[in-house]
Amino acid sequence: MNIRRMNESFDKKFKEHALIESSVETDLANALMGVVNALMHKGETSVKAYEVALQDEIEKFYPDKAWWEVTDCNIFSSLISRQDPKMTVMDIMANLKKDIN
Repeated sequence: MNIRRMNESFDKKFKEHALIESSVETDLANALMGVVNALMHKGETSVKAYEVALQDEIEKFYPDKAWWEVTDCNIFSSLISRQDPKMTVMDIMANLKKDIN
């Protein structure tokens, strides 16, 4: 096998893996934003309600993991300090742990 074919094969495999990871992360971010939007639409103001809903949604995506095994974000602290659940979703996504699967 020549070097060119090996490089092409490696590039193809790497790009497919990156797309899969990106897709899962995008789906998770969209689901978390959906939860936040639904709670906001209902007029929910309880930090605890947002905390539990976000944690539950993360665990739906990764059923074999607890939410803290997926992200290093302290969801409660982020909700309190940010005062904006959408920013907390961004914190969660920015602090996803590597090699979650």
